[in-house]
Amino acid sequence: MAEGTTNIRYSIIVPVFNAQPYLKSCVDSLLVQAHKHYEVLLIDDHSTDDSGAICDQYAAAYPQVRVHHLPSNQGASAARNLGIQEARGTYILFVDADDFWKGTQILNELDDLIASRAPDIILHPVIRYYAPRQMESQFFPEGITNHGFFGEHFEELVYQGVFAPSPWDKIIKRELLTNHHLFFPQGVRAEDMKWCADLVPPLSTYALFPSAFYHYRQGGGGSVTQNLTSQHVENVFEMIRNGLSQVRQADASLKTGLENYWATNFIDLLMFYPLLNKKARVKIKPYLKEWAYLIRKGRSKKMDQVARMSRVIPYSLLPNALFAYSRLRQLQKRMKTYL
Repeated sequence: MAEGTTNIRYSIIVPVFNAQPYLKSCVDSLLVQAHKHYEVLLIDDHSTDDSGAICDQYAAAYPQVRVHHLPSNQGASAARNLGIQEARGTYILFVDADDFWKGTQILNELDDLIASRAPDIILHPVIRYYAPRQMESQFFPEGITNHGFFGEHFEELVYQGVFAPSPWDKIIKRELLTNHHLFFPQGVRAEDMKWCADLVPPLSTYALFPSAFYHYRQGGGGSVTQNLTSQHVENVFEMIRNGLSQVRQADASLKTGLENYWATNFIDLLMFYPLLNKKARVKIKPYLKEWAYLIRKGRSKKMDQVARMSRVIPYSLLPNALFAYSRLRQLQKRMKTYL
């Protein structure tokens, strides 16, 4: 177990909102680390259950745990942003309050990687956790370049799905976030999508950490991931529109990778287009036609699958086909949690 909070190497930020059923499992999995110099920042987003009290209990019992209580419910972005501002570690990690780690040597093993590479960002795989015997492991593909200059390998990382729109699979230098004001957008859903794209320009070096220690709980009640709504899908649309516009101003070495990144996220807009209300559909439909060029092979493995579908399914029917596929996958996931 870690002791003390001097010379902190890692700051683990946990946004907490009504996560009582899973919170202890999450925090306990962090506190078993054999590393001596890390801190756990529990940011209580004005929970209405006992999550805030549980956070206080951990802070009272463990010197490496610090708690901040937001005065009102402001969302995961505000909680993470406060965590970034309060962090003291050299590197920052994010954990959702209903997820958990597996292993006691994770931070020590990261030390070894950092000692040899000192990258701006470290990417690692995750395990989708449905139940104790129902898990999907997502490891890095063989042959992928495991370290180097980020700009040189960005397209490869996007194509392989290694650089994805999520914060919990990334370990980032704190100074990179604070020096470039890389905070999460507040007041919108799908904020991770934009935040990850904003990370790209200032990144110089990267490394891959092959351990799939992070368990991403599926179907939990305390996750920052909520049921999709029309407003959520509209936020995705706005982020893609702004992101594609910004691609034109990007550095030449990053343009293709960024376009591929946003094209891969465009799949989600197509997939959940049927959830939009009538007014939003009318607004967004012309953009679906304009952005049809984004559907082509070679952008990402995920896009390769959609490009194959588009050969046999008319583009106008593709959103409904993708939506039906997503519902089937959701049903399969729910079944896994009960088996």
